[in-house]
Amino acid sequence: MSDTDRIIQLHKQFVTANTHEDVEFLGGNSREDVTWYNLNKSNYMSREAILNLWRMLYEARPDKTKDAVLSTRDEIVTVVGDAAWVVYMLHVDYDFGELRKITTAARATEIWRRADGEWKLAHFHCSEHEAGNMGGQ
Repeated sequence: MSDTDRIIQLHKQFVTANTHEDVEFLGGNSREDVTWYNLNKSNYMSREAILNLWRMLYEARPDKTKDAVLSTRDEIVTVVGDAAWVVYMLHVDYDFGELRKITTAARATEIWRRADGEWKLAHFHCSEHEAGNMGGQ
């Protein structure tokens, strides 16, 4: 499997993990020092910090049998040596009960680093997107 194919596979698994706060996937596929700039406008500066958020969000779900709706488009995957990044657009519809409901368009970046032959998530950034501002897309 090529590095690009592996990153695409990890990206798809990561997107699926985000639909139901799969802490097992995230814990096994992220660096201990992962940095995470979340859609909720807060930053999480370690694997344990983001895993704690995911655990809290999962517990807040009113229906734990139902995955969130998360669709992606316009993925661009780049691999250079031991670094890779995936940039893309997404739409999310999360229901965390009384804690928060989120339905929005967003843009995201995943940065993956290879160490000891394994690709691990090193950084994730997700923020709301509104096309057309000041000539942007």
